[in-house]
Amino acid sequence: SLSIEDFYTPLGEIKNDIFFVEQLIKKNKGLDLSVDEEPHRYEHSIEVQLPFLQLRKNFKIVAILVRDLNLEEIKEFAQMISQVAKNKKVFVLASSDFTHYGPNYSFMPFKNNIKENLYKLDDNAIEQILRLNVLEFLNKASETICGKIPIACCIEICKALGAKKAEKLCYYTSGDITGEWSNVVGYSSIVFY
Repeated sequence: SLSIEDFYTPLGEIKNDIFFVEQLIKKNKGLDLSVDEEPHRYEHSIEVQLPFLQLRKNFKIVAILVRDLNLEEIKEFAQMISQVAKNKKVFVLASSDFTHYGPNYSFMPFKNNIKENLYKLDDNAIEQILRLNVLEFLNKASETICGKIPIACCIEICKALGAKKAEKLCYYTSGDITGEWSNVVGYSSIVFY
């Protein structure tokens, strides 16, 4: 679902690029792509990123929440975005946690060496992102990577916009910060160019 509302943070207002949204809707052929503000009221992943983006000046956003898409729909969506973004300076951002491990998340595929195994589990998915391989990423992504579809869309959009490489900037888990490993979530930052 697309938002056409402006966003507000303690750092100020962020304008929505309504023209870009209108162009996406015009390009839409078979996807359920429409303006719907309701899902945006309950999803926080966009708002988490906005203060970081506000370090830049003079930009607009296009806030998109995606549902479960198959590989063909992901590629179709990426082509739509790249066609509308053609000859424009764009920055594509997907936001997601990585694996959620522990009884709070009902995901405990291992009981020992949690840190090492969690790193290994997420590394398998991250490696496919770095290879720009969406199908294998979706196959390797643990069931608890809640934003695997947005990540897959981001990979395909970046490829459609000409990205040839990806680089992992950082990976860590909540356990690395808190020292608590019974319930833990992984995080990574990856850039495409």
